[in-house]
Amino acid sequence: MSTGLNQSVPRGAVGFVFTSLLLSPLLPACGGTSPPPAPVWPVGNVVFADANNYSSNTSLNIPSVATASGADLDICWDGLTKDLLCHDLKADNSDIDNVSFLQIPNLTKAQVSDKLAVGQLDEALVKVYGDFHVDQATSTCTKLSTLKLGKPVAPATDYVEATNKTYMLLFETGTTPGVGSRSMMFLDPMAASDIVAVKAMDACAGGVLTFMATLGQPMMIDAADSTKWHVDWSQLTHDSFGNPVLFN
Repeated sequence: MSTGLNQSVPRGAVGFVFTSLLLSPLLPACGGTSPPPAPVWPVGNVVFADANNYSSNTSLNIPSVATASGADLDICWDGLTKDLLCHDLKADNSDIDNVSFLQIPNLTKAQVSDKLAVGQLDEALVKVYGDFHVDQATSTCTKLSTLKLGKPVAPATDYVEATNKTYMLLFETGTTPGVGSRSMMFLDPMAASDIVAVKAMDACAGGVLTFMATLGQPMMIDAADSTKWHVDWSQLTHDSFGNPVLFN
């Protein structure tokens, strides 16, 4: 599920998403070739509109763990058995493909939780990001310093006690940043703490996710129509959380 930084449709119930939308103008090719005409929508005979979409209310109650400030944490996920939706995780930990670290300045835990719940934690809000691609055959633990995006996370500077920074870990299926979160936790670096071991927590037992969906208006479809139905969702403008739908 995911979660959860600003990608179109949430995976599962929680829309934690993290995708950079790089939009560039489409320029006509050289030599006088005209671009093809833009399609005229809708083109299907079963056309979904916003009124047919479902709406949802979601909240996250993400647990926190206090650790030593600036420490190169030992991060383990071998104890994970259930995810945010209370689905079973494989006993061999092969469902966990990626571990992500985020440093988010100028947002409280409550603000981060609210944005994650509706898929609106934008990439630009994250100052430090690093991830670790799991080799299921050899690892269920890693060090904080092994997480990287270009350069590794530097615990001595990237993970220190601060009143204006929020830190968190995500445990994910798949390796696309921010997509497929199965469990998550906040980290609290404290100078007075000597704890360096962090164990991922089952998201089900702690009741991390609360989710309620309300179905939209039904669509009238002619059951006697023997032609193949062509489903068209081009008229959708917002997702179930009210976020704009981006068709790129």
